Amino acid sequence: MLTRKTNTSTLEMTRAICFYFFLAIICFATVPLGSNRTWALVLLELSIFSVMAVMVVSTRRMNLPGFNWRSIKLGYSINAVLFLTALTIMLLRQSIIDATPDLATGQATIIEALLYASVFALTLTFLKDKKSIQTLIYAVVGIGLFQAFLGSYWVIVGTQGRASGTFINPNHLAGFLEMSIGLGVGMMLSIHSTKGTTFRTSLISWSELLLGPKARLRVVLIIMVIAVVMSASRSGNTALFSSIFITAITMLIIARKLNRSTIILLVSLVVIDVALIGTYFGVERVANRIQQTTLAKEQRDEVSVYTVEIIKDNLLWGTGAGTFEHVFPKYRGSDVGAHFTHAENDYLQFLSELGLTGFMPLSLIVLLSYGAAVQALRVRKSQFYRGIAFGTLMAMNSILIHSFTDFNLRIPVNACLFMVVLALGWVSLYSERGGTNSRGARRSGT
Repeated sequence: MLTRKTNTSTLEMTRAICFYFFLAIICFATVPLGSNRTWALVLLELSIFSVMAVMVVSTRRMNLPGFNWRSIKLGYSINAVLFLTALTIMLLRQSIIDATPDLATGQATIIEALLYASVFALTLTFLKDKKSIQTLIYAVVGIGLFQAFLGSYWVIVGTQGRASGTFINPNHLAGFLEMSIGLGVGMMLSIHSTKGTTFRTSLISWSELLLGPKARLRVVLIIMVIAVVMSASRSGNTALFSSIFITAITMLIIARKLNRSTIILLVSLVVIDVALIGTYFGVERVANRIQQTTLAKEQRDEVSVYTVEIIKDNLLWGTGAGTFEHVFPKYRGSDVGAHFTHAENDYLQFLSELGLTGFMPLSLIVLLSYGAAVQALRVRKSQFYRGIAFGTLMAMNSILIHSFTDFNLRIPVNACLFMVVLALGWVSLYSERGGTNSRGARRSGT
């Protein structure tokens, strides 16, 4: 018995160390240009694979301490990991058997796909309770705050024309902050507030509002929204505020109600942050960039048109993982003079490289995760998990909208954060549920 307790304690300690190391990896990955350099990506892959190896070796079985796998029903989430594995096998076939134009690039893309599958699986493994979920979200919000401060400061002192933090492109900083803000909003909604029915409780409620964790988190969210505005990213700002409306409407339709605190929070994000803060920090600049954009200056539309031609010629199997840069010059016309490494549209690039056989499983993973978060809003009674589900949906909506005009999901740290967000969709639905089925969950009041 003593040996078993010792083994359990050692396993829990190993899991805790791996969890905090995992968070440190995700946070540090933003620093070297969003890990958008070969050496940084390799370092990120080695670090994540090391954590994955330790977790596999130390646990040996799926019956991890602190988890009730039967009641949480993470089998659905594991199925999503299997889809990622199937996708990796398909990429292996395309890159090696079919001999893509650049074999090394194809193989590197396969390893990168395994990286994202590992991040997804590790997130599911580590997030076993409210404390672990809070720790992860606060870590993401914390590094988002750091990037927001850095980007805003460099714009103010004139080092950067547009806020980009440690990312190469301001749009990629906006993409990272969009997801961070979404998770931060979810965390705010998950924090229980004291309702004032008497003078004493009203006083406590106002004290929490002004000095409590919600107030501090609200300030952090404002700073990050300022950074998104100062990035002057047209798609980033559009995606962020569109995601607020879309997610609020989704919650209103599904839950059939929005409490007053939720409405105040969402309205303030739009009205205060845009109308007041944006007046001083660059909303007019973003609007001017949108108005001044012409087809003569923008080549993204032409790139999309030629990418569609690639898709038509390679609809079923695609051109192979990581081959867009090599294939696109064969299709582009004289009106596109610049060199494009990416399609400026994640959907078109994934479809051109992977074909329907690769794009459909990838889309299914996203749809299943999105559906899990929507279901959590519908069936969970816990304010905490409903809040996390809302934040997850907001983060998904923002990056999915932004992906129509950019390649955020090709930036390693942004793709990793997206995997964390997808996993949170499942966690918000199944974590700490009291029964083994939906009825049991409802009976338990979770």
